[in-house]
Amino acid sequence: MFTLWAREFKDNKMIKNMTIRDDRKETRTHKIFDAIDKICYEFDLSKPIWLDSNIAEFKKISKVRFKKDSFIDEIDFDYLQDENRVKISIRQCYNNLDVDKIEYLHWYEYNELIEGLTEDSLIDRVRQIRTLDINQIEDAKKRKKALIIKQRLSLNKKVQNFQNPVPTYHNKTFHNKDTYFSLVHTQPRN
Repeated sequence: MFTLWAREFKDNKMIKNMTIRDDRKETRTHKIFDAIDKICYEFDLSKPIWLDSNIAEFKKISKVRFKKDSFIDEIDFDYLQDENRVKISIRQCYNNLDVDKIEYLHWYEYNELIEGLTEDSLIDRVRQIRTLDINQIEDAKKRKKALIIKQRLSLNKKVQNFQNPVPTYHNKTFHNKDTYFSLVHTQPRN
């Protein structure tokens, strides 16, 4: 039986763990990637990037450690391109607050306003559409309509090809340099 143990650490303390067991007749590689999909869903993480060093480590000792640099989230937000949508969303959620009329607004305060936006704010709905998997829509007409809307709201190609320097807020776990994600494959004892 294939067993994979996933652990998430922060400040040298395990904060989450999960064990995946799989007795299907699949290759070890398929089982690993299926298990990682389940783990990433449970831990609310994007899928890690396997570097050559990760692969070599896992082959050698059946253990691998992914740090925050191994995770790249899909970019669904750009401060400059979405500036007007953010301002509208702030007005929606903060009792018609106009950030342009505020004499001084620190960058951290501005980010706190964005982080506090509700799911039904304009910018969050746009981000939901940008990350929508249209292949999950079965009806052809609805899928075509969703594709058109998604294309209209998509980020510029320059933004999509650039690794976003600003933090994403849905995955705060990996903002700390002392946080990492570890996988251990255990062999059954005979």
